[in-house]
Amino acid sequence: MIDQCLAAPERARYGGGMTEFNRGTNGTKFVLLHNRAHSLQAVKLEKGNLYTFSAWIRVGKGSETVAVVFNASDGRLIHGGETIAKQGCWSLLKGGIVAEFSGLVEILLMGRAKGVEIWVDNVSLQPFTSKQWKSHQEISIHKVRKKKLSFTVTYANKTAVDGALISIHQTESGFPLGCGMNHKILTSEGYRKWFASRFKVTSFTNEMKWYSTEKVRGDENYTVADAMMKFAKRNGISVRGHNVYWDNQRMQPKWIKDLGPAELKKAVTRRLNSVVSKYAGQLTGWDVMNENLHFHFFEDKLGKNTSYVLYSMAYHLDPNTTLFMNEYNTIENSKDHTATALNYKKKLEKILSFPGNKGLKAGIGLQGHFGAAKPNIVYMRSALDILGTMGLPIWLTEVDVRKGPNQAEYLEDILREAYSHPAVKGIIIFGGPKVSGFNVMTLADSEFKTTRIGQVVDKLINEWKSGRKQIRTDGRGWCEVSLFHGDYEVNVHHPLTKLSASINFKAYINNKAEEGQRIKAEMATFGGTKQKCSACDKTVYLVDKLTADNRVFHKACFRCHHCNGTLKLSNYNSFEGVLYCRPHYDQLFKRTGSLDKSFEGTPKIIKPEKHMENENAQKVVNLFGGTKEKCVGCNRTVYPIEKVTVDGTSYHRSCFKCSHGGCTISPSNYIAHEGKLYCKHHHIQLFKEKGNYSQLEGDRQEDPITEKLASMEIAAESS
Repeated sequence: MIDQCLAAPERARYGGGMTEFNRGTNGTKFVLLHNRAHSLQAVKLEKGNLYTFSAWIRVGKGSETVAVVFNASDGRLIHGGETIAKQGCWSLLKGGIVAEFSGLVEILLMGRAKGVEIWVDNVSLQPFTSKQWKSHQEISIHKVRKKKLSFTVTYANKTAVDGALISIHQTESGFPLGCGMNHKILTSEGYRKWFASRFKVTSFTNEMKWYSTEKVRGDENYTVADAMMKFAKRNGISVRGHNVYWDNQRMQPKWIKDLGPAELKKAVTRRLNSVVSKYAGQLTGWDVMNENLHFHFFEDKLGKNTSYVLYSMAYHLDPNTTLFMNEYNTIENSKDHTATALNYKKKLEKILSFPGNKGLKAGIGLQGHFGAAKPNIVYMRSALDILGTMGLPIWLTEVDVRKGPNQAEYLEDILREAYSHPAVKGIIIFGGPKVSGFNVMTLADSEFKTTRIGQVVDKLINEWKSGRKQIRTDGRGWCEVSLFHGDYEVNVHHPLTKLSASINFKAYINNKAEEGQRIKAEMATFGGTKQKCSACDKTVYLVDKLTADNRVFHKACFRCHHCNGTLKLSNYNSFEGVLYCRPHYDQLFKRTGSLDKSFEGTPKIIKPEKHMENENAQKVVNLFGGTKEKCVGCNRTVYPIEKVTVDGTSYHRSCFKCSHGGCTISPSNYIAHEGKLYCKHHHIQLFKEKGNYSQLEGDRQEDPITEKLASMEIAAESS
C-alpha cells in the first residue's frame, strides 16, 4: 500500500508508537499548514535508537509534496521522508530518523506552498534499539537470502541410509556482491589477484564511458575496455555496463559540446549502436542514462523525450539485458528532493510506458555515495520499500562512504541494510587497493594488506556464504540444513558400506524443479543395470560390480567355493567356472592331480601305533586323536586341538565364524540366532535395525542385505 492512494487511511502502525496526535480518528480531523509547516508533537529521542515514522496524508486541492522534518533543540532540521499527497485520497508518508543525540525534537509536517490545506491522520513514531533493528535484518536475511533444504539418502532398493555423512561445499554465491574496477588492474598483478580472489561481479569506473572510448570524433577505441572484459571473463567475473550516456553536461566528450542538434543526434545514435551492439549479451546490465534526474543535457539539446527514445533503442539492440536508470542521493541523502524514491519511480514509469518499450527489462540503479556522517538507514529502508513496489531488481551500484573515524562502521550498516532488503538484487562497492586509486575507500594498502574498512568487506563476504558444512542422516535417511543461495557440490559417504555419491545443485528461491533434474542426472551412475551376478543371479549395480574371467560378480559374491572366504582379483583361482582361493585350489587339485577326490581333503593314511612310554605323551596323542564329535558348521570330525565349544556345541576353530560376512568371532563376542552364528556388528545390522528376521529366509539364494548395500541414492527438497 506504500505507493497507493486510498479512499480511507489505514490504522496507525505499531499502534501509533510514541505519538498521540490524531490517532484513530479515521480522517475526521485535519490540520491547516501555515507558513508551510505545522508541528504535530514534541517527543524525546534516545541516542543510538532508530525511529520509524508514518502518517496518512491528503490535501484539499490538487497535489502537494508533504515532508516530515524533525526539528532539534539546537535548530537543526533533519529531513525524515516525504510523499506526494493528492486530493480525495490518502497517501502514506513513510520515513524516519537515526538519533545521534538524546533530547527533544519537534515533529513537523512541511509543504512547499503556503496555505495548503492538509489532512493528516494515524501518525506513528516507533522506536527501535540498534539490537532490535539488527535482529530484524537477520530475520529478513534468513528469509530472503537463504533456503532450507532437506536431503534423503536411500539405497537402490529405497531403504533409508542411517548415518550417511553429507559434506556440502558452496562453489558460488547466489548474491552478487561486487566491486568497481578500473584500468590499473591491467598493469598490476597484485591488483588482479586481490580482485579475483574476492569478487565475481564488477562495473568499470570510466573505461566504457563515451569520453573514454571516443576521445576524438569518429575515432572509437575499445582497447582498454576489451582488455578488462577479457580479464573478467577469464576469472568468471560478471560485468555491469557503465554507462552508455551521462546526462551531465560536464561529463561529455569535449568535441560534443560544439555540435548542433542534427550532428549531435547522429553522434548520439552512432554511440548507442556502437557500444550496445559490441557488448550485446555479455553484460548483466546497462546504465543507459546516468543521473537522469539531476541532469538533462540530452533532453535540452534533442527534446524532452530523448531519454525514453534512447532506452527504446538500447532495448531493441540488446533485448535480454537489464537496462538501468542510475541515480545518486535516492537512498543516501534525505535532503535532496530531486532524486527521492517517488521522483525516481515516476521517471522510470514514464520510460517503461513510452511507445516501443513494452517488454523492456528495467532495473533500478542506486549509486549510494554516502557522506562521513552517520547514515539514516531508516530513511534508506523507506526509499527501498517505495522502489520495491515496482517489482524490479534494485542494485546499489557505486557504494562508498567518505573518510571519517567511523567509516568502516557506517559502511557495514549500509551493506547490512541493503543485503537484508528483499528488493535488492546486487551490490557494487566502489573501492579497491591503494594501487587502484580508489581514494575514498581504500580496501588494501600498497602491500595488499587489508585495511580496517577492507576487513568489513571481507567479513561480510565470508558471513554471507555457507562455506563448508557436514551433516548426518538420521534413521529415516533424512537431514535438513539452511543454506545461502548459490551453487553447491555435495558429497555423500557412508562409513560402514563405504559407498559414496556426489551431486551438484543450485539453491535459490524458485528452482525446485532444477534441483530435481540435477540430482537425477548425477545419480544415474548408481542406477540398476541388466547384468546379473554369476554367483547369485541378482542385479549387479555399477558401484558393486567386479569382473573376472569375463564374468560379472558382486564384490560380496566373489568368494571361494570351498571355504567361502572373500577373494580378490590378485589371489583367486578358477577351475571349470568354480572360484577357489589359492590354498584350497592347491590342496584340492595340485596334490591329487584329479577331481575324483572329495572336498573332505586327501585320504587319511593309517600308520602303525607306537607304544607310549609315559602319561604326558599319551595326553599329547589324545589331543590329536579322533573323536566322535562333529562340527556343527561343516559336519566333519572335530579334533580336540581345533575344537571350540559353546553352549555344549562343538565347532572347528575355522568354522567358528559369522555366517553372514565370514568375520572371525570368539566365544566372548558371538551371537547365535536360530542355530546360526553372527558377529555383533552384522547381527545388529540384520536384525535390530529391521526389527524382524524375514531377511534370513531362503539362505544364500536371496540376500537382500547384499543387494541393499549395492548403491546409494540422494534426493534434496526445499521447504
